Amino acid sequence: MSSALLDLSGYIKFFIGLFALVNPVGILPVFISMTNYQSNAGRNKTILLQIHQLLSFYVHHY
Repeated sequence: MSSALLDLSGYIKFFIGLFALVNPVGILPVFISMTNYQSNAGRNKTILLQIHQLLSFYVHHY
């Protein structure tokens, strides 16, 4: 059980580091300024497209 906790701890540390690296809160103003010409539906489509591309990249490479 101790090794499982270490594995969980490792995962938590990894995702906290990844979250800090990506900084989704800090990138929000950039995303809004780059998509301010789009309607809400267009902005949502852009978000879904980017999520799809990101997930496809990770699934393909890992």
